[in-house]
Amino acid sequence: MEIKDSYQISTEPVRSERIDTLHKYITNSQYGVCVERGKLITEYYREHTDQTPIIRRANAIDYVLQNMSIYILPGSLFAGNQASCPRWAPLFPEYEVEWIEKEMIHGEPYSLDKRPADRYTLREENKPVIQEMCDWWKGKTITDMLRTRLPKEALATHYDLKAADIGTYFQGGDGHFAPDHPWLIRNGVQTIINQCEENLKKIDYKNDPDYIKKKDFYEAAIISANAIIKFAARYADLAEKIAAEEKDETRKAELLDMADICRNVPRNPARNFKEALQFIILTHICIQIEDSGAGVSFGRYDQFMQPYYEAGIADGTLTRELATELT
Repeated sequence: MEIKDSYQISTEPVRSERIDTLHKYITNSQYGVCVERGKLITEYYREHTDQTPIIRRANAIDYVLQNMSIYILPGSLFAGNQASCPRWAPLFPEYEVEWIEKEMIHGEPYSLDKRPADRYTLREENKPVIQEMCDWWKGKTITDMLRTRLPKEALATHYDLKAADIGTYFQGGDGHFAPDHPWLIRNGVQTIINQCEENLKKIDYKNDPDYIKKKDFYEAAIISANAIIKFAARYADLAEKIAAEEKDETRKAELLDMADICRNVPRNPARNFKEALQFIILTHICIQIEDSGAGVSFGRYDQFMQPYYEAGIADGTLTRELATELT
């Protein structure tokens, strides 16, 4: 259905052959459990006990991003994945391991593949990996910490009275917020690094009582920003590797374009509509890999993407049909 004016919005699905193929690929994939993130974050925390919490966290996420499996779906124009397979869920043992061990190891109250809803497959060979991470995190999780710090009255509403489900907040990261994607796509992650490096130089190490806290914060921000840049570079390398073996010239060009984009963003500002989309995809995925926050929103996507859309239409590098396929 042709959309003649911007205010005439079609309610019919507008799906290109590429998107239809990707949609079928994803929806035909089984739900599963990915142990990579949980295994990697456990490895780093276990082997690096001498760092301050904020530095340790930043380095741990960097370790995950540089060692987790990455892939590019056949025909996809964008890079980015949260787990080792489509529709697989990563684990976040640093928040709580009791439910992980109970459901995934002991199958209580149901094994994952026999749940009344939200059924997941779990490979048998991954159960020892999960058990090992659970054993290490016991007594060290955020839930364990909160149980020792919250007032007994607050804990009783959840554990005794069953009046409030605060367990959800124990087990999840930051959520119900919108990252500042408009600022990010305009400035690039390198700007954060530059600002933090300048702020490090301004710290009064002799007289500021909070200098250690400030120093750790800026250094952790630099580590985190560089981690995202390196994560994008991994996709650029992968796209070039796949392109080198690709026989179809059209697909080869798409992969090389993807590589070029991932070398520019999110380090630098997005140069066009497609780059802005790739920028948002990668940074948003990194947020989800870091803390599994519920309700992390894209914000007013229509507003902050409009300038890129209009610029692409004006210079002829973007069409309404291409924009529809990309989004």
